[in-house]
Amino acid sequence: MRLTLAITFLMASLTAGVEASVRAAPYQIMFLWNAYQIELEAFGPGNTVTARDCNQNTVPRRRCTLNEFIKNIEMTRNNPGFAGVVDVPDNARELPTVQTAEKLKAAGYRSNFDFLKLYPGVYNLETNPRLRGNPPGLEAVLGNSIEAVQRARRLNGNSAVIERFLAYAGESLDVCIRMREADMEDGLIKELRNWLVEGNYIVRGFDLKFRNPKPTLPDGTTYDEIDFEETVRANARLAAAWDGFWDTLNNWLFTVYLRQKGNQSPDRHAKAIAALQGFSMKIQFPLGTC
Repeated sequence: MRLTLAITFLMASLTAGVEASVRAAPYQIMFLWNAYQIELEAFGPGNTVTARDCNQNTVPRRRCTLNEFIKNIEMTRNNPGFAGVVDVPDNARELPTVQTAEKLKAAGYRSNFDFLKLYPGVYNLETNPRLRGNPPGLEAVLGNSIEAVQRARRLNGNSAVIERFLAYAGESLDVCIRMREADMEDGLIKELRNWLVEGNYIVRGFDLKFRNPKPTLPDGTTYDEIDFEETVRANARLAAAWDGFWDTLNNWLFTVYLRQKGNQSPDRHAKAIAALQGFSMKIQFPLGTC
């Protein structure tokens, strides 16, 4: 019983969400791109909240291409997330989410956007010095995009063009959620295996079991997901014989894993997933009716 409770709690805690975005990064940037397009449709180049300074020196001001948009907001001063170009037409606006995200992934995009370039009028170090060394999290950053989208839609009503970009933005968010779940599972497997190896439990026979068939993502790829019920069944008799295993497992959960502050912190993961799900609802109901 204690094995079932401990393993079940472990899996429930660590599968809550994810902030590391290896798979999700290209879909996240596609959402931002579509949010930018909605603002352009309503307010025109040079009048957007998102990436307001993109192409700021052109006369007259013109729209950014996807390559320009990404390069404007990437973290160029520290480990650029996008060093190449994505093969899309220069004037492309309506870009298929999955196909374009796959091209971004192939080009090496890793979601290192610079929030000061993404929202130069919102996040300003001079007016808000608290941001120095403490950039806003995913929820705050993408929340600005949602507000910009809602403001643009209120201004233009049911514009057919805006409605199309809303659909694209919603698709980007929905796929991003699924990709982040897969990113989360990668982190879970890595962290749990590291702990089991450090405690010599792998050497002593503890074995993680995975779901079969593997879950499939919207781009057609699959990923490993721990089957905790099968893991419990496969290890119950073995683990029960290990003196102190349960205390050690619970100690690791509460004093090590759940208190981590890095990319694999389940608390941050859960907030990231919850934020994306909330944004998806706001895209479906832009006036905040739910």
